[in-house]
Amino acid sequence: MPLDFFERQELARANSRRIVLLFLLALPCVVAAVYVVSIGIYAATWTLFAFWRSVFVEIHSSSAGTAYFVSVWQPQLFLWVAASTLLIVGGGSVYKLKQLAPGGQVVALLLGGERLDRETNKLDELRLLHVVEEMSVASGTPMPEIYILRREFGLNAFVAGHTVGDMAVCVTQGCLRNLTRDELQGVIAHEYSHILNGDMRLNMRLMGLVHGLFCITLLSYWVMSRTCRESDRDIGGEPQVRSGVEGCVDLGILVIGVLLAFIGWNGAFFGRIIKGAVSRQREFLADAAAVRFSRYPEGLANALKKVRKSPESSIIHSPRAEEASHIFFCNGIEDDRIRLTSTHPPLDERIKRIQTMMGESFVPEPKPMEEHAAGRSPDVGFQEPEAGPRSGSRFPSEPVSAADEPKEGTFVKRLSLPGVGAAKSLAFAGIDAKLALANVGVPVARHLIYAAELMEALPEPVRRATRDPRRATALIYVLLLSPVESVREAQLRLLKSRLSSEACLNLNTFLSHVRDLNELIKIPLVELTFAALRRMSLPEYAAFMENTAALIAADRQVDLFEFALRKMLHRHLEPKFKPVPKPDTRHTTFGELSTACSALLSALAQAGQDTTQAAQTAFERAVHALKLAGGNIKFLAMADCTFNAIEAALDDLAEAAAPLKKLFLDACAQTVAADGRIRPREAELLRAIADALDCPIPPFVSRDVCKTT
Repeated sequence: MPLDFFERQELARANSRRIVLLFLLALPCVVAAVYVVSIGIYAATWTLFAFWRSVFVEIHSSSAGTAYFVSVWQPQLFLWVAASTLLIVGGGSVYKLKQLAPGGQVVALLLGGERLDRETNKLDELRLLHVVEEMSVASGTPMPEIYILRREFGLNAFVAGHTVGDMAVCVTQGCLRNLTRDELQGVIAHEYSHILNGDMRLNMRLMGLVHGLFCITLLSYWVMSRTCRESDRDIGGEPQVRSGVEGCVDLGILVIGVLLAFIGWNGAFFGRIIKGAVSRQREFLADAAAVRFSRYPEGLANALKKVRKSPESSIIHSPRAEEASHIFFCNGIEDDRIRLTSTHPPLDERIKRIQTMMGESFVPEPKPMEEHAAGRSPDVGFQEPEAGPRSGSRFPSEPVSAADEPKEGTFVKRLSLPGVGAAKSLAFAGIDAKLALANVGVPVARHLIYAAELMEALPEPVRRATRDPRRATALIYVLLLSPVESVREAQLRLLKSRLSSEACLNLNTFLSHVRDLNELIKIPLVELTFAALRRMSLPEYAAFMENTAALIAADRQVDLFEFALRKMLHRHLEPKFKPVPKPDTRHTTFGELSTACSALLSALAQAGQDTTQAAQTAFERAVHALKLAGGNIKFLAMADCTFNAIEAALDDLAEAAAPLKKLFLDACAQTVAADGRIRPREAELLRAIADALDCPIPPFVSRDVCKTT
């Protein structure tokens, strides 16, 4: 039985502890290697000194002779060697972990990546942008930054980051030039599988820790670069003659460098063993998940076949490739014939496994890029092979429901936008509660089809607005405008008093387009803007957050979407602009989370039900799902379910262990589905709560999507 999202997260955490253990086991081996070299140098020096003394001193002295040999065990030397080695290795690991703290963009820049211009007109870059957008919507994760390794013509890619809020997707120029859309989609699906399997965070920690084992090798490179070199001179000038002293100094430096390289090779060897032990099997898991995600194995298998046939293969020529070798789609350094130190399984083995997945016994050979491009434009959205072009229709929405006037700052269940007609595959009246969380962190084919339909249905000005910081902020403002005319006019007056004329023009542009969009599209639309919003300056970010807070407070209440949006902005943007402590696992029982569970489940119960009695019944179902009937979790009145209380509750629950998050999300689903169904507005709220708990949920789509498209 395949592992679910929460089990895979726990497995990733176990692998993280395994990395630390292997690292601690490697340290004594590195110390021993350094000591062996050190004692060899010490013994050789002592022998040379003894010989010199016997020839030039003792011949004129009656003192006893000097011993030519020393003991292999020198405790004082060992202590110095151990201390210095641990200092170098530990310091190198701490330095790299701090360097990687900002997220995946650091890795992309270290390897020479260039951020993709989202206003590009190049077809191959547009194809990549569209594929990543669809993958983000389908997986329920924020849109990442995209980087391209311009001078790398091997077929490779990677994803890096600590969380979905700071991740970056990077592909080589070779991928853009040589892969078809289906093949590129297979590669990106593989990388997104690493995100959802917990591998991305694991790989960042691995990269930081193992860097310490490579530090001695890097030190050897630095030492050997310190040789006495000829100084710069004018063209036609006389070459400088190097003295014998300089030659001796060079020789001594080279000897030291070679010795350090030997020691460093030992550390690098153990570093490669650690990377290989952790990453090889994860590649098979990512391949399997990518096949489920992208519908069929041909795209991924053909991409791997092109890697095998390409003259450049998947080699990354950056001098920093060794540090990141375990995060690549395929082996990024020279093919390692020693399986123990190889970070990736053999290509033939990966291809064979993919070809036999999902009942496929044969995958056709990949077509050349030119032949594929002749039959289909590379920058169009996702297309089913058997389906014709789809219409650009919009999506359905529920009628706006009235709500009682609440107290200031309370949580209400108001909808915001009317909707229009819908594509058949995306229309649904509700979702079975039992299936609500079945796809947490496990997107499949129907989610990708939904994402492609959604992206195709978005008006082009709205779609382009998600890629530019200034237009993205205006789009967020428009999404926050109230459906009540008097409140909306007050919000617009507030914005126009604070914004520039260009920003006001953007507001007017998006007003007409957003009016036709429904509630289901708003959360995915917000997720698409995050990559653009992260490019704001700190003053722009501060003004943006102040404006969104003012818009939310304009009607003295917080609706479902406003609550979700506010939390998502804080979670995915604030770490970019301010130092924010990362949540750690602190809670292992619900007894420590009774206050948080009471506040959030009470708010959900009252947001999803029409009467207080129905809300209490839904709340009791949630408590029963937590298996805590009669515990400290209490039903709270609506007046006590303030925005701040819900914020604090989600912050506490974000620090819960994965099994507790699984149970709590199931309780949330039972709460909002007390009638056995989850309505679209409640589904999007559930997705927002799961996002706050770092459990991305793909869009709620009927299983009949694949049959009706």
